Formats: sequence, structure tokens, C-alpha cells
Amino acid sequence: MEGLALKRKAATSKVTLATAAVVVSSLLLVAVPATTSIWAIGRSKSAVASQINAAQQAAARTTASQVKQAFDFAGSLARSAAHRPGMVLWTEQREVEQQRAVLANVYSTSSFFHALAIFDPGGQLLVQFPEPLASSPAEVAQDWSPEVFPARPLGDDAIVPVREPMSSDGGPVVGFLVAEISLARALPDLLGFRLGSTGTATVVNDDGAVLLAGEPERRGESFTNPEILQIIASRHEAEASYFGSLLDRREVAFYAPIEGSPWGVVVSQAESEAFAPADQLSDGLTLGIVGSVVLAVLIAALAVIIVRRLLRRLDSEGQRLAAILDHTTAVVHLKDIEGRYVLVNRRFETVFGLTQDEVAGKRDRELFPAETAAVFERNDQIVLEARGPMEFEETATQEDAAHTYMSTRFPLLDAEGEPYGLCSVSTDITERIRAEEMVRSAQVDAEMANLAKSEFLSRMSHELRTPLNSIIGFGQLLEIADLADDHRDSVKYILKGARHLLDLINEVLDIARIEAGRISLSLEPVPVATTVSELVDLLHPMAQRRNVEVELEGCGDCDRHVLADRQRFIQVLLNLLSNALKYNRVGGRVTVCCHPTEDQRLRISVVDTGPGITAQMLDRIFTPFDRLGADNTDEEGTGLGLVLSRHLVQAMGGTLEVDTAVGAGSTFTVSLPLAGSPLDQVANSTAEVVTPIGGNGVRRKVLYIEDNHSNLTLVQRILDYRPGVDLLTALQGQIGIDQAREHRPDLILLDLDLPDLPGRDVLTELRRDERTAQIPIVVISADASSGQIRRLIEAGADGYLTKPLDLTQFLATIDEALATKAETAT
Repeated sequence: MEGLALKRKAATSKVTLATAAVVVSSLLLVAVPATTSIWAIGRSKSAVASQINAAQQAAARTTASQVKQAFDFAGSLARSAAHRPGMVLWTEQREVEQQRAVLANVYSTSSFFHALAIFDPGGQLLVQFPEPLASSPAEVAQDWSPEVFPARPLGDDAIVPVREPMSSDGGPVVGFLVAEISLARALPDLLGFRLGSTGTATVVNDDGAVLLAGEPERRGESFTNPEILQIIASRHEAEASYFGSLLDRREVAFYAPIEGSPWGVVVSQAESEAFAPADQLSDGLTLGIVGSVVLAVLIAALAVIIVRRLLRRLDSEGQRLAAILDHTTAVVHLKDIEGRYVLVNRRFETVFGLTQDEVAGKRDRELFPAETAAVFERNDQIVLEARGPMEFEETATQEDAAHTYMSTRFPLLDAEGEPYGLCSVSTDITERIRAEEMVRSAQVDAEMANLAKSEFLSRMSHELRTPLNSIIGFGQLLEIADLADDHRDSVKYILKGARHLLDLINEVLDIARIEAGRISLSLEPVPVATTVSELVDLLHPMAQRRNVEVELEGCGDCDRHVLADRQRFIQVLLNLLSNALKYNRVGGRVTVCCHPTEDQRLRISVVDTGPGITAQMLDRIFTPFDRLGADNTDEEGTGLGLVLSRHLVQAMGGTLEVDTAVGAGSTFTVSLPLAGSPLDQVANSTAEVVTPIGGNGVRRKVLYIEDNHSNLTLVQRILDYRPGVDLLTALQGQIGIDQAREHRPDLILLDLDLPDLPGRDVLTELRRDERTAQIPIVVISADASSGQIRRLIEAGADGYLTKPLDLTQFLATIDEALATKAETAT
């Protein structure tokens, strides 16, 4: 019994062991494939996600880079055209055919343009080429804001408008050039781009609106899912999984912003397609876990088959990614963290003549010249340290010629944000740089031609003065000689023609100086009432001869000052008033009005009751040598007065406008910045008055050579603080020289902008004459440039004060100069 019990126990143990073995075997048969399946799913999903992200990332960044470069290139062409001196001139003169010819030339430089147009500053469309703008000209004329003038879809295309103000040499804006860029032409590969059967690339606005897309269903639509909209609005690169409201499916996507623009690129793919292999494997795992031990082997086999299929699927995805990379025109490569090449595309192989097998596992220093390799490795290190995308301009040798590439380098980061690789997308910009250099060279040539023209006009004007001097001089001698009446009339016509030619030469010379940037202006506060009243008194005889009444409406008692060059200000107003009298009707009226504006400017208007100007002639009013039909009349003129006046007003920071109505007269308005009165500065000054130095009861004489009565009054008011100082004044340079020789003053104050002689010439003459050589001379000028001050001091000035005058500084300078003179005398 005891032996039987032992045998049973042993049998039971064997059965138990066998059962346990079977159970363990069954569990192992189930656990092994289940564990393998779980590992395969995790691995497959990770691999799929990594492949999808890498493909979308490279495609999105490549497309974003291509959009930016295409837009920058077309934009640079448009900007260059907008600043061509010829184009600016033709726009100002409304030369439509010349404008259209230049637009055609700009259009032919790039296939990216859809249409070009020019608007005047008021928004009126002047010319467009080769077809009407996709944007409404009416909308453009009303508002240039982004809400009215944005990028917009156009059928299967998208139009990006660029607006550039048209000006030359920092001059006024004469119009606006609008260039519409076609995204479809700039990105022909985008419309055919595919990632799998559902993957596509889309160019979007920051609000999610679709501008251009590979899938027709997306065109003209907008993204609405909050997750993707948040990523787009943030303008930061990111990947997302979201519900696609456009195509009613879940999608995985990568977003890359386009630098310098309100757009970005979204590369997306249906989630069901992207993770189909992993989902299939998950279904297989469910069948394996609930199956029997017998089916466990089949499940394991099935798992192996599925894994193999997955690997084949992953290989297919890799081939698809390789196809995308190989068909892009950009040079793409991938390196590991140590700088060894992992992947290069076909364009890389073509450019550098190296195959994938030749570069795999090697560093730049093993493949390229030392200098080129050092640049590549340094840029890689910068990107890895920054842990973000960066752009570099790099040079590489291709077919024995140096090519320039714009390279976008970005690190590949793991879940912890650590870099595990580095990708680079490079686009050849050699042709673009050459085109920009050609544009710059053309601009320099145009500037040189303009400078040569101005120099020619200037020299010719000076050369013509010599024979004119003889003609006018001998003509005046003949005029006072005893001649017959018919001969006297002939001399009168000779002198009239010579003086007319002299006026023409002077005005041409002024315009040439302005265009060459060599005009000298002394901007200072100029009293409006005094200046206008002096001009009205000057023209009173002319008004009487023509029976025209002159009225001052708000200008005769105007206590305001404008910031201007006094002589040029008088020249402009004299021209406008003379024209208003000459081209008025008998018994007519000329009214001079002054109106301040809210933007701290003063509008001075000259209103006449003449016949007015027709719309056809109004377009020609500022055209040089165009006398608007007055050539057949007795009225004298060169056709340059208004042209020169407008240039002078603009050089002083103002504007000259005209408003006219046929039969009702014309109004010419000069607008200039308001300036404070120098007299108010003295009256309101709380500065401590400096005590005179070295007076000793001896009276001192100060000579002030200045043609501006307001400035003379100001200095007289300031010198009231010095009872022992007598002020002598001279309104012209030569008169000042004569007074200095006669009175030998203790100090000379010298303005540089005089009606007869430049102040520098007066200074030179005073220093050359031994009678005045030792008299202290202090220059007072509105020109505060360091170069001007240095030149005048080197020419012999003892001091230099800038307008507006500082009371304390002025008195201190006077006291110091008089004290120095007193010490020298003793």
C-alpha cells in the first residue's frame, strides 16, 4: 500500500509536471507571439511615425524655402523696376507706352509674374501688363491694407500681390508698382506632389485659408480644426494629428512657416493610410491572444508574415520618400550627430559627382576641399547648438565653376528634444544673384547717366554765360548810343532775347544742381507776413500795369514762420505771384491766403481769376520747357519756372499743388513745415544772461551781414542785453565787405546764404584784406553739419553758431570774441 501510494504520488507528480509543461508550453506559445506582436506594433508605429514626420518635414521645409526664394526673387525684380530713374520719370510724366515697355521687360525676367500694374499716388490705375490684375483696381485705389489687398486664390492658382512705392534717389513717391506673383508658376511641383495616395502639400494663410493645394478638393477652402489652426497661427514648426474638416477624415501633418510672409506650408496624409501597417498588426495580435495553443503557432507565423509585410511596406514608404527627394531640384542630405552622411538625394549626387555609397559614413572633410568642408562643419555645429532651423549662404564648386546655394539646415530631435541627426535642404541661387547684380549694375549705370547729364547741363550753363556777358554788355552800350530808331528797336530785341536766355540758363543750372543733389539750402524760420508783403510791394507796378488787384487774406498779419531757405522761398512765391499777374484777366484779382493745418504745416495759396487750365494742359504743367501754348503770345517765360519751384519746395520738405477750373481761375498752394519765431525764443528764454567780459565802459561795434530782416531783429533784441554794443547791418555780402573796411567793427557776424555773394566768398575777401584780416568773424548758419563747420573754421572763421540761436551760447560767444579783440588791441 505504501509502495502504491508512492507510485501514485510519482504519477501525480509526472502528470502535474506534464500538465505544467503543457500549460507552460501553451503560455509560451501564446506569450512569445503576443510579445513579439506588441514589440512589432510599437516598433512599426514608431518607425512609421518617424518616416512620415521626416518625409513631411523635408517636403514642408523644401516647399517653404522654394516659396520664399521665388517670392524674394520676383519681389527684388519688382522693387528694382520701381526705383529705375527712367520708370520714375515716365510715371511722373504719364508716358504709358514707356511704362508698358518696362513692365514687359520685367515680366519677361521671370515666369513667376501673373500681371504687373502701375498706380498713381492717389490710387488711379495708369497701366497694366500683360492682362488685368486679379485684384480689383477699385479696391486697390481705395485701400492698400492687407485686408483688401492680400494673397488670394485664383482658380487652380494663387496670386500674391507685391506693392512698391516708386521713387528715385530718395525723392518723392510718384506712384506705386503692383506685381502679382503666381504661386502655381513659382511652385509647379507642388500641384503634382503626393505622399502616398492621400498625402499632399498645401500653402495656407495664417488664418488657415488655402492658397494653393495639390488636391483639388482643398483649393479655395479653409482649415477649421482648432488644433491645426493653433499650430498655423503660432507660426512655429510642428506636427499634428487632427480631424480634417476639408476632406472629412483624420490626418497627420507637419507645418512649416514661410519666413517673411503670412503663409506656411502644410504637408498632410490620411491617418488611416499612414498607420495602416501598424493597425493590421494590431488586429493580428487580438486574434493571437484569444486563440488556442494550436492557433498560437499559426499566430506566430502570421505575426512573422505581418512583420515581413510591414517591413516591405516600410521599405515601400522609404522608396516613396526617396522618390520625392530624388525628384526635387534642391540638394538634400541627412547626417548623424557625428556629422557622417546617412542619406543624400539624386541632386546631391549630380552636383558633387558623389554617389550614396561613396558618401555613406563619411564626413565633409573626407569628401570636399578643406576650406569648403570647414564651412559645412561650422554651420552644422551652429545649427546643433541652436537646436532650430537656420539659413546659410554657402558656396560649392560645380562643373569647375563656383555656385552659391541657400541652405536651410535643421536638427532632427528625439522625444526628449535631443538632436540625433541633421538635415539640409539647399537651393542653387547663383542665377538669382547674377540677376540681382545685373539689376544693381543697371541702376548704377542709370545713376551715372543722370549724373553725367546734370554735369553736362551745369558746365554748358556756365560756358554759355561768357558769350552772354559780351552780348548783354555791348548791347547795353549800343542802347545808350546815338542810334536810329529802327536800330534802337533792334538792340532792344537783342537785349530782350539775351536776358531771356540768361534766365533760362539760370533756371536750367538750378534744376541741374537739384537733380545732382548739389543745391545748398539754409533752412531757418522765415516770417511769412513780412516776406509776402515785400513781394506784393515789389510786384505792385506790374499789377498796376495789368490793372489787377492784389489782396492778402490772412497773410498780411500772419505772425507765423515756416522752415525754409529764405531766398528760395522768395524765388518760389515770386514766380507764383508773377504768373498769377501775367496770366490774369484785365481787372482781375490775385489773392494770397495762409492756412495752418493739423499736421503743423502752413499752406500758402496764390489764387487768380484768370482763364484756368484745361485738363489736357494740367498734365503738362510741370513739364520742363512746356509753356502751355504761350509760345505764340507776348508773355515772356522759359517754361521752367514751375518746374524749378516744385523742385525747390520739395527740397525744403514741402509740396506744391495746383487746383484749377476752366473760366474760374487757378490756385497754386505751397505747403511747408511751421517753425517757431526766433523772437519768441528770446522773449520766453529763462536762461541766465552772461555778464559781459572786458567791457570797461568802451562801446563796441558789431557788424551783422544778413539779408533776413527777422534774423536782424532777433540779434538786435539779443544785443539789448549788451548796452555797450552798437549793431551795424548789411543786407548784401558786398555791402558788408565795404562797411567792414570803412567802420572796422570789433566783431563781424556773417550769414552764409546771401543774395549777391556766398558767405564763404565774403569770409575769404575779409581775410584777404589787411584792413579786416584781424577782425573776429563768427559764422551764423542753419547748416549744422560737421563737415560745413570744419570747412568754415579752416577758411578763417573764429566761431560757428547754428540756427536757431541759443541765447546763452550766443551772448557767451559775443563776449568772448569782444574780449579777445580787446586783449589784442591792448
